[in-house]
Amino acid sequence: MTKLGASGKYPQGKYGSTDEGELTLAVSIDRYNNLRIDFGKPVAWLSMTREQAMEFGALILRRAKGGD
Repeated sequence: MTKLGASGKYPQGKYGSTDEGELTLAVSIDRYNNLRIDFGKPVAWLSMTREQAMEFGALILRRAKGGD
């Protein structure tokens, strides 16, 4: 299993002193049939490219519809 949370890597550069690097997260359906997004740690903010945002949105929709 992949470790969730901040990786310490900065693929698009560091945005400032509060930037902890790229974030590994999981999107799943929990036992109550709710969509769950697990960041692996407390998260104050996140940033992504437009392409990453579209991929993230598509992932959320796939999980919500019951797909992988």
